[in-house]
Formats: sequence, structure tokens, C-alpha cells
Amino acid sequence: VGLLPAALAPDEQNEATEKLRLAFNLASTELSLRREASRRRGGASPFDTLPQTLMQCIFEHMWLGDGGVARCVAPSWRRGLDMLGLGRRLAPAMLPPSGRMVAKELIALLARVPPRLCQSLTELRLPQGTKLTARGAQSILRHCKGLRTLDLGYFCSSTSCDTSSLLAFSSRESLPHLHSLRLALRPASGSVDGLVGLCKGLGPRLLELRIESVGLYLDDGHLKCLAKHCSSLRQFALHNDAGKYEFESDPLVGWGLRFLLEHCPSLELLELGLTCRLGLEVFELLASKVEASASRLRRLQVYGVVSLETAAGNALCRRLADLLARPGRNGFANSEEDYRSFLASVVRGRCSIFVPSMEYLCDLNIG
Repeated sequence: VGLLPAALAPDEQNEATEKLRLAFNLASTELSLRREASRRRGGASPFDTLPQTLMQCIFEHMWLGDGGVARCVAPSWRRGLDMLGLGRRLAPAMLPPSGRMVAKELIALLARVPPRLCQSLTELRLPQGTKLTARGAQSILRHCKGLRTLDLGYFCSSTSCDTSSLLAFSSRESLPHLHSLRLALRPASGSVDGLVGLCKGLGPRLLELRIESVGLYLDDGHLKCLAKHCSSLRQFALHNDAGKYEFESDPLVGWGLRFLLEHCPSLELLELGLTCRLGLEVFELLASKVEASASRLRRLQVYGVVSLETAAGNALCRRLADLLARPGRNGFANSEEDYRSFLASVVRGRCSIFVPSMEYLCDLNIG
């Protein structure tokens, strides 16, 4: 009945419901006959023998509550979902028509989802417009103990969470399987101290950390602290918001990032957007480590680093591009076009993408 348009008259709804029920019964009967025929032949369903890599690709597109659909295709699919726990996400159909949701609605939604399904949820991205407080965070902790990926407004301008909600996720026992964290830091919401406290709580089990900084800035001391507690990081991204970036207010110069490179040996992906004041020492260390096979880095994405626009910086960029073009690596990107393309692939909830030109950033540095 939930699939039927609300505008239908009661008689029309009853008729449409009966048609849906008949179609479902026919499909169930046909599926049962096919399974029985397969059992008598002594063979497995063709869906039971698909390659594992293909099965994982299919499972990654499953939404929360799709276990029943998977079981209708083949019982092994449901067992595979339960065993692997892949792709359990909130379906867009669960959101309001506007696509926006306040924390109260999010809490109500989590409470409405059957506990067995909610406990198997592995990825949660705050819906657009959510203003998460400590109460909302406690609801997520209570209902979604199986989370592996938590997105608290990363590149989603109308979503935010305050410091108390960040710290609520910092307990080691709260989300024992969480290993991927994406969030936005805004002056009116989560503070840098809240981020540091959260990362301290997650510790070495944190494998992915992505930060969008909007009006707040991480300094080298913050990066050193993050690296000390999250030494198992495989992916690290730091992007300053282009629309609110102030060159003079950015305190990050590089020694904290060098510490991170030294103490996170498993790092495979590094993204730095509009970290304009970084020195060349960071990239020289990175090039030396890659060249000596002392780094697992496969992909480097940077934009807005003024020091890379010098003659020495250009030579270093060529060296990095050559090193990261080798087999097993995924390349080096440092152009405005690459950065615009990157933002277009991750930005949601925004009408336009603003990226300042390198000429403008270099003029700021001269001034």
C-alpha cells in the first residue's frame, strides 16, 4: 500500500492493492516452481554460482531492507548479505519529499526501522538539512551499532553537528565497527577540539578520515595529534572551503603533515585542497618515501599549494607525477581542472562550485 499514490480514491486504492497482491502471488508461485525444478535436477540456482567479485558489486548497491529482495533471488544472497554486511544504507525513499531532514525526523526514522535491519546498517550519511545534536547522536548509537562508515555533513553545506554530538561518538564501545569518518567543521557546529576528541576515541581502528573545513582551520599540532592516535589511516583528506578561505588565517605550514606521513605508514590516499601555505618539505619527504618504496601512497590529489607554483615546486610536481604513474599507483593531480572535476564528483547539496584560480592565490601570497 505504501507504493500507491496518495491521490488515489479509496476504491481505486483497493483495486490497485488487489492487483499488486495478485502480481506478487503469481511471482512468488513462479519463483517457487523454479526453485523446486532446480532442486529436483539436483543443481543449484544459477544465481548461487556467480563469481564472488560480481556478487560484491551487486551487494554494494543494496539498501537497508533489501535482504528480502535478495532472498527472493537466491537464499545464498541473503546469507551472503548477512555474512559480509555490505552496502546497508538508508534508501532515498525513506527521506521526506524535500530530501531534507531535521534531527527530530532522523531520530523518528531510526526508531521506525525494524531493529534487526537497523542493527545491520553499515553506512549512515546525515540527510541534507540535518542539525545533529547530542540527542540525535545518542539515537544513532542506540539504533545503529553496526555502522562502519559515518558521514557527518562532508561537502553538504546545510548539514551540521555540534561538538557534543562529535564527542558522543568517541567512546570505543559505542560503534565498535566504525572505521570511516567524514565530516565538516563549521564555526556554528563541530569544533576542532571535538574532532580531535573523536579521533582519540576511535584510535587505530580509524582507516579513513575526510575533513571539510568551513571557516575553521586545522594547524600542524592538530594533525600531529590525529596521527599519534590514528596511526592506521589509509585515507586522509583535508579540504578548506573555497568560498570562505582566508589565506592569513590558515596556520597549516607542514610539519604536522610530515609527522602524519612518518607515523601513518599505511596511508594510500592523500587529498589536500586549498592548504595554500604548505611548504615544499612535505612533498619532498613524500617523493623520497615513494621512490624508496617506503610509502604505500597510491594517489595524491592537491590544489592551491602556492609553493608548488615556484620553479622548484614545478620540478617536484614532475617528479611526483612520474613516481605515482608507476604500476600499482593511481597518479598525481594538481591542476584547477582536476580539482573542479574532483569536487563535482563529491559535492552535493550545492548550486555551484567555486574554485579560486592559482593566479589569485599566488597574488594573495605576494600581498
